[in-house]
Amino acid sequence: MKRLLLIVSSLLFLSVGCVPPMNLVDFKNYDDVTGLFIYEDVVQLENTGNSPDELFDKLHHWVVLNYVSSNDVIQLKDEKNHTLIVKGNFKTNLFGKDGYFPHILELYTKDGRYKYKITVKSYYSFGSGEMSFNSKSMGFKNKIFTDVETRVQRTLLSIKNHVSSSESKKKQDDW
Repeated sequence: MKRLLLIVSSLLFLSVGCVPPMNLVDFKNYDDVTGLFIYEDVVQLENTGNSPDELFDKLHHWVVLNYVSSNDVIQLKDEKNHTLIVKGNFKTNLFGKDGYFPHILELYTKDGRYKYKITVKSYYSFGSGEMSFNSKSMGFKNKIFTDVETRVQRTLLSIKNHVSSSESKKKQDDW
């Protein structure tokens, strides 16, 4: 029995050593040197009549609706230059622990378009503390990175849907 246990454990040890190293190429927005996820793009809107002021108001409205306290997370609200900078957290429940991904969301508006930049720098949980994405001690990177990707993509879709929706303005005007 001991011999069988020794053989099984030896095979498991050897098989773990044969696993190729993790390839993080699928995460195109991740920079292994800086350890940051950076998502950046300009979104051209199809609807006409979206002035920088109107887009700025829509983006500000989205921030107010999607963050617990917009007054606490808005770091810069420059209406003249159509710039919003928000520091917030994407909540997560990885590995059965509550945690979050601190991020910075930058939003800029011009006629008929807006630019976003989302920078996610680390994972934080109350059990583990803050862990940089490029930390050698961070395990389960594929699971963590996939969760970051999912949360950012949901956020970008939510912003796009809110800004593209002409209904939100009409509902406010027609009450």
